[in-house]
Amino acid sequence: MILSIIVSYMTVAILFAWDIALFILWCAVFGLFGSMYIHENAEMDSGVQRMKNAVWIDLICLLLWFITSIMGAIGFVRGRNNRTLHTGRVVI
Repeated sequence: MILSIIVSYMTVAILFAWDIALFILWCAVFGLFGSMYIHENAEMDSGVQRMKNAVWIDLICLLLWFITSIMGAIGFVRGRNNRTLHTGRVVI
């Protein structure tokens, strides 16, 4: 949200689209590795256990990108209407 104060509206729009794209890619990563490793039995196999732990790290990354994409969406929507109609000055 602070980024929208520093940079222009078009930059916020591009970053918002990038956040959405990364959120969708993290959904694919979590879905793929989750289907492979969540129900896997990790008896005496440290590699499988590491991948099961990595699936949950992927979920955390997915949630963080979701939060930043929502913040970007709010900045995108609010960024268009922050100027007055007559003078063009920024309204705080």
